[in-house]
Amino acid sequence: KKLLWSTHEAGKLTVVPHERLVPLEVSKPLRGDHRQLRAGDCVVAFSRKQIFKLSETIRRKNPDASVNVVYGGLPYDVRERETREFNDGVVAGKFHILVTTDAIAYGLNMNIRRIVFSTMRKFDGRSMVSLSKTTCLQVAGRAGRFGMKFADRGYATTLHDNDHAHLTQAFEGKLPDITRCGLFPTAD
Repeated sequence: KKLLWSTHEAGKLTVVPHERLVPLEVSKPLRGDHRQLRAGDCVVAFSRKQIFKLSETIRRKNPDASVNVVYGGLPYDVRERETREFNDGVVAGKFHILVTTDAIAYGLNMNIRRIVFSTMRKFDGRSMVSLSKTTCLQVAGRAGRFGMKFADRGYATTLHDNDHAHLTQAFEGKLPDITRCGLFPTAD
């Protein structure tokens, strides 16, 4: 608001608050046991290598499950097919599990019952860092979406016990204020 006030554009600003329509809560960690995965679960990893490793482990531990994989580098038609197969399978009551990156957090509404973080750390281009509170909440927020199959309640948890406290802390208190942001000038 202050930035737009100083550029005489504050009158163009519309603040639209959004509230989550479906409750979201942290559930118990899976204790490293891939057999505790259920239909509609989404396991989140932070590298393509980890996605393929996890999907193979999940298939081995849950032979009845159909595992769908979605990540940003997939060709569009493959990504759409995997997404559709997961959504349709879950709606039909089949045992479908999704393995994806944190890219799931941006714009996809899917039939996800529970987000399972495989880790609470990711490579930021320079080093391994802990996930920020906003990233945790944005990714976890894909579970239990309004208008989807699991619209009564969404869940988030971790695959490993040692990551669970980090996720729980992300759900506590309010989000930190945004103190800076980037603005790219338009061609005008």
